[in-house]
Amino acid sequence: MSDLPVPQNIIEPGDHNTIDQVTVFTDQAQVKRCASTRLKLGLNFVSVEVSAFKVHSDTVQAEVFASGNIIGVQYKEIPIKQFRQTNFEQLESEKKQLQRDLRLLDQKRENELKRRKFVDSVVKFSDIQVPQEIQTSLVSVEKMRDIMGFISESYEDISQSIKVLEIKIEEHNNSIKLVDQQLKEKVHSDRKNIKLVEVIFDSTEEQLCKLNIFYNVSLATWQPVYKLEVLNHAKDISLQQFAKISQTTGEDWTDTQISISNAVAIQNVRLPKLNSWLIDVYRAPPMPVAAPACEDLICGAEEGEVFEDLDLGSVDSTLEELSDTDPAKYMQAEQRDQGIAFEYDIPQRVHINSGTEEATLPIAQKNLPCEFFHYAVPKIDSHAYFVCSVQPDSNLLPGAVNVYYEGRYVATTRLQDKHAGEAMIFNLGIDRGVKVVKQKTKDRKTETLFGIVDRSSLAREIEHLTSIENLKDETVSLKYIDHIPVSKTDIIQIKGIELTPEPSEKNYQSKEGVLLWNTTIDAGQAKEVKMKFFIKHPKSEAPTGL
Repeated sequence: MSDLPVPQNIIEPGDHNTIDQVTVFTDQAQVKRCASTRLKLGLNFVSVEVSAFKVHSDTVQAEVFASGNIIGVQYKEIPIKQFRQTNFEQLESEKKQLQRDLRLLDQKRENELKRRKFVDSVVKFSDIQVPQEIQTSLVSVEKMRDIMGFISESYEDISQSIKVLEIKIEEHNNSIKLVDQQLKEKVHSDRKNIKLVEVIFDSTEEQLCKLNIFYNVSLATWQPVYKLEVLNHAKDISLQQFAKISQTTGEDWTDTQISISNAVAIQNVRLPKLNSWLIDVYRAPPMPVAAPACEDLICGAEEGEVFEDLDLGSVDSTLEELSDTDPAKYMQAEQRDQGIAFEYDIPQRVHINSGTEEATLPIAQKNLPCEFFHYAVPKIDSHAYFVCSVQPDSNLLPGAVNVYYEGRYVATTRLQDKHAGEAMIFNLGIDRGVKVVKQKTKDRKTETLFGIVDRSSLAREIEHLTSIENLKDETVSLKYIDHIPVSKTDIIQIKGIELTPEPSEKNYQSKEGVLLWNTTIDAGQAKEVKMKFFIKHPKSEAPTGL
């Protein structure tokens, strides 16, 4: 098979091929690359190189800002061997030129070192020989002054020249190392293909043009993270939303405009279809037949501003003045409604390198109405919890929530998908000012039930009493949740249920037997909740779960 033709006009990543904008979805990202090149009159095949690990070829698009017409846009993967030789020749030529320049610099440095050695010998002569000459003959002051001036100026000039040459030599050595590294990478590169977006353009003239290339990549994601700040007795809470972005796409997003979207980029756009609901009798499945072993199934998959003359006293006074000002707010992203989804545009360009630590960027802050109350489930936990109830809006996605109460971190919870009208409940911690004590006050067995004798059955009378005491100096609202047993069989009966006071809601949250009391307790006061019921069951069938 003959090799495919190698693209001629390839714009490699660099000054003329950069990532300008990225829109991050929940499971992938759309990348916008900006490139520029010169077009000839007529048909042009312009190839923009990309370095992402996985490009969705069907998503490739292009914009060309030039006079002419776009003939086609396509994604290609060209075997690297086909055009590696051209890059090798260019790098080898660059290395040879650097080596020639380095040899010239080394020769110049050797010459300067010889000149300095000569000046050193003159200095040594002046230190030893001149004093001997003074003993035999008189040397004029002007002559000595000229000699010493010549020595000083020459030595300084030579030393400066050597210093400059050594800096240039070091720079050339570093450049040669860099070229060697590039050559080594090309030899040992794991890449089998070069990824290109090819734009076929019919230009009406010879001109410069700008291209915008769009494509979707895998291995990029974002998830919401929230900071919930609660102030006691406030009528609303402050909810700060962040986007935690991570990407291992193979491309570094350097000085890039980032947007995030809650849209789900789906590959199969067919609408769901409902099949017939078929009911049949149970038929035993056929016995499985052993399949032949397959070896393939066993194998695995493959520097800054300088502050001079700093007055520490003035700094301290300035810091004191700043402490009286309000703290700075988080940067806010611009929200755009996309019809079936919404996007946030981060106003500041950011750097997110492939495979490095996650980037957490603030996107929105909002105040939401809230309701405070206490919450107790003594069957599970004897503590009373202080909680906050918030009605969420449609733009809040499921994610981790860090809760702060009066400026102090109290908990980490998670915002889940909510049903219509369902509130978010945030636990602000245990309130020891509200005491909840539940105890069993009666558990008695008898052969009679309401005076009726039944020798084949037993009746068990059970009573619980819960005491709720408010030790605080203010009235509290409390949601008290408890339950009574529910029989799963007709041979066990629950009778004579007495609830004092009557619960606010039975079968709370559609759970049979679960009870809710909404109550308020004044400061320093207490309330009681009493539950009493009978369980009737055969003597030979002791109930479980009590």
